[in-house]
Amino acid sequence: MLLNLEGILTEIHLPNTISLKISKGLELELIVPFKYLEFLKSKLGSSIKCYTYFIIKKDGSLEGYGFIKREERELFLALTKLSNVGLRLAYNLVSVYSLTDLKRIVEQDNIESLSLVPGIGKKRAKRILVELKDKLVDKELHESKTGEVVREVIECLKNLGFKSSEVKPIVLNQASPEDDVETLLKRVLKILSPLNT
Repeated sequence: MLLNLEGILTEIHLPNTISLKISKGLELELIVPFKYLEFLKSKLGSSIKCYTYFIIKKDGSLEGYGFIKREERELFLALTKLSNVGLRLAYNLVSVYSLTDLKRIVEQDNIESLSLVPGIGKKRAKRILVELKDKLVDKELHESKTGEVVREVIECLKNLGFKSSEVKPIVLNQASPEDDVETLLKRVLKILSPLNT
């Protein structure tokens, strides 16, 4: 997989594609978030680096997406994994909002802002918001000490016969930064015991 490409920006095609000359005789077209277009106009004729994602379409042609920042490519790929979002909607979301913007939208339950994205009405925005909330919480937990404790506790509970999907919300609700595995596990088991009788 081509993770990134560097080449000369030769053309900008409105509304959202650019031509990148990689080498003599090889020029690729990339779909880019339209928020980049003003910046890219100043780079015409210069060498730029794009973080990329390519798909082979049903007709056999290659379609490439390009991002100036690595984290925006990662956000795009994460969004495509949501059940209510495909490539086009993920592209639209990344074109309008950064990861910081999306975190703020999720924290505020801001359906109105999400429904401003082309292709997202209020009904779909509600569903996406629920999934985004889970994804962003998981990402933040993964990067924290609390996240390590939470993962270990969930693993312990799975070994005791509990389903991950059932215990995860309880563990997340009970977790606090000062917890170690033993403390959190005991607290969660007290809650689960009456439910299991």
